[in-house]
Amino acid sequence: MRATSKTPDAIAADIKSNAEGNKWLYLGDNKIKSGEMRLVKSCIPAVSQALWSAGLQLRAMMPCANVGICQRVGKTEISVLHPRFMQVLFPNAETEKGKLDCAAAVR
Repeated sequence: MRATSKTPDAIAADIKSNAEGNKWLYLGDNKIKSGEMRLVKSCIPAVSQALWSAGLQLRAMMPCANVGICQRVGKTEISVLHPRFMQVLFPNAETEKGKLDCAAAVR
């Protein structure tokens, strides 16, 4: 988790701009918990293709960034599931490669 002084709207816009600039899939964002939190989702197609053979249980994640954004005590908090958890949940060669490809893509 990280904190910033940017607003949740600014963070969501930054994620969308970054995804579109990298030619990733921007799947949108939703306000939940009566607008207290935003969930933003984008996917990296090249990594998704590498993971396709890993099986149906992993395709639901299709290495997508699921970013949670909320504001607390004047700061915006951002959380995201780290790509290494794909390998922890489904250890095999495809997820190891996907984890490395995903980490390289977001640097």
